[in-house]
Amino acid sequence: MNNPHVLDLQYLHATYGSKVLTLATLLVGDKQVAEELMVNTFVEVHQKWHTFDPQQQDIQTFILQVTHRLCLKYLSQQRERPTLQVKWDAKQGRFVKNPS
Repeated sequence: MNNPHVLDLQYLHATYGSKVLTLATLLVGDKQVAEELMVNTFVEVHQKWHTFDPQQQDIQTFILQVTHRLCLKYLSQQRERPTLQVKWDAKQGRFVKNPS
């Protein structure tokens, strides 16, 4: 990539995709979710490309910061979701919510 102001997503994905996937997998602990976050990372890189300043940081740092932020956002959203407790009720032959 000769001109850092020109966005070449194919190049960025080929060059940094494995690092993004590795970081996301380590942070969220689920490869499927990490793959979705990788896609979201490159979508956001595309959307935020105008904010990238090669004088301030390198491309890898920019991309991995986006990945890190998206992973933290995902993890935060997971913690905020109430977990539903269910139990198999053999008498009723079905799952029941919030068993006591």
